[in-house]
Order: sequence, then C-alpha cells, then structure tokens
Amino acid sequence: MTVFAFKALLIILGIDIPSPPPYIILFLLIAITAIVLLGKFPSLRKYRRKRNIILYSVLTVALVFTLFLAYETPGQTVLEYYLNDYSKFPDCYPEVINQFNLTCRSIGVRANSFYMIITSVNASFPSQPQESHVTVSDTEIKVLFTLGESGSSNEKDTKWVLFSINENVTGFFIKVKPETRNDLIGAGSLDAMQYVWNGTENCYKLDFVLGGQP
Repeated sequence: MTVFAFKALLIILGIDIPSPPPYIILFLLIAITAIVLLGKFPSLRKYRRKRNIILYSVLTVALVFTLFLAYETPGQTVLEYYLNDYSKFPDCYPEVINQFNLTCRSIGVRANSFYMIITSVNASFPSQPQESHVTVSDTEIKVLFTLGESGSSNEKDTKWVLFSINENVTGFFIKVKPETRNDLIGAGSLDAMQYVWNGTENCYKLDFVLGGQP
C-alpha cells in the first residue's frame, strides 16, 4: 500500500492527518522552482556554462539539505491500540479491584513516547502501582507508552490498569484514546467497552465494545 493510499484510508476513517512537515514543503518548493526555471529559460539547460554549473550545485545542495532536515525532524507515529487483547473480557465484580489491559502497537516508521488517556463512567481508578501511570482524577488516568518503529523488538507493549466499580450502579463504561499531538496518529481497533449488571450471577458482564468485536 502506497503512502498516498494509506493516508486516503485514514481520511475515509475520519482520522485527523496533521499538515506535512515544513521541510517537506520547502523541498517541494525548491524542486518546483528549479523545474519552472529550467523550462522557462532554455539557456539554463546548457550544463557546460560556469554560471549554470554553480546554479546546479546550489540547487543540489539545497535539495539534499532540506531532505536531510526532513528526515531528522520527528515525523508522525502511527499506532494501533486495543483493550484486553481483543477477546479476553472476564466478568467484573463490585467491591473488589478489577483490571484490564491496554496494548499499543506501532504500525509506522517512527519511534515515540506518548500517553494514552483512559476515562471511565461509573468506575474509578485507584492508585496505580506502575510508574508509567499518571492519575488525573478518579475517572481519568494517563498511561505512558514508549514504542519503537514497526518491525522492531519493541513495536508493541501492554500495560495493566486497575479499576473499581462504583457502588449501586447498573453498569460502567471505559474508553481509551491517545493524547492529542501533531506527530501522533491513533488508529484504534478496540477502544471502548461497556459492562452491565447481571443479577443472576451477581457480576458485571460485557455488554458491547466499540471499534471491534471480542
């Protein structure tokens, strides 16, 4: 799949695509300017002239330098994320600490560190034992992930999250999303889940998920 086709797919899925890095735009401007000048002034195409040799050298240096800057400037990290390995949704119980896992996987060519934001309705997040977890409030936490590029040994990581269900509720809802950053594109595959109370078994059972099917 080409880069263009991939970005077109992201647009169809409603995933925001930040503007191209400024050095890529500068590279394109220099390249287009060079093509226009060579087309408009035939004398510039006579490569043996000293003036033209200097011009070619300047354009070559400018193009190579802007490409170098574009490569060195951090690009976009594309990541897939999902809850409970897609298929493991155990029953949850009141008055105890329950848990779920969140997995992030890089499907791009850039390594990056970022926070995943987890929010809840009718559930609370107690103090988390992991240093990578940052408590924002009882119903919101941030979990730090550091991923390598796609195909690397650390392209994927899984973190466990503890939570408790509020008293006397008929159900609860949990949702995850990546933090909002221009260099981060999140393609969530399974990013929310809802549980409802089952009076027969005295536990909360999975009602539905968003973004995929368990």
